[in-house]
Amino acid sequence: GGHAYLVARSGTVWVAGIVAVDPRADGTTLSRWLPYVSVDDVDRAVEASVSAGGTVAVTARSVPLGRVAAIIDREGAVIGLARSNIGDPDDSTTAPAPGRVIWNELLSNNVAAATDFYRRVIGFDARTIQRRGGEYRLLGNNGVDRAGILKNPTPDWSPVWLTYFGVKDVAAAATRAVQLGGQILVPVSPEVRDGTMAVVKDPTGALLVLQNLTE
Repeated sequence: GGHAYLVARSGTVWVAGIVAVDPRADGTTLSRWLPYVSVDDVDRAVEASVSAGGTVAVTARSVPLGRVAAIIDREGAVIGLARSNIGDPDDSTTAPAPGRVIWNELLSNNVAAATDFYRRVIGFDARTIQRRGGEYRLLGNNGVDRAGILKNPTPDWSPVWLTYFGVKDVAAAATRAVQLGGQILVPVSPEVRDGTMAVVKDPTGALLVLQNLTE
């Protein structure tokens, strides 16, 4: 959209991008973290998403590193699709570590329907595990878990993809988020993932999860 694109790095690993989004026609502003999933064919995946009941947020287009698009699933959650010209990064270079994106999780009102949607669009395999609080759906391929689906815990939140960032001390990171103008939505608590995570909102309104992770 003609705006500068900032690339965030943790050590020697590129971890995220930040770009300005123009206000909507009605003057409202939007800020979110947008996870991208690698697909073999972006155009075909966009078509599959529409056939599965989703809509297109950003039509497929070529960018310097490949081809991308963004879709909205049947519940309104947005996710990016990408096909890199140079191939996917090796998992060893993007292994979980403090300062990196370590997980993506969909809060869904209908876990079964969401699983079916992403199986059809992305080609994910799915399996269910038991966690504190109930069942948790894992999405992946070739035996590697890539994302999760969690039953939406509160009616106040719309279905959304949450991006997890690894931190060395989740309580300290949450406090720092507030000091920088953010807000804690789900504080660190033994009742939530054994006190290893917090959900915060940055000063622009974007949600993210801080996950305790030791190197």
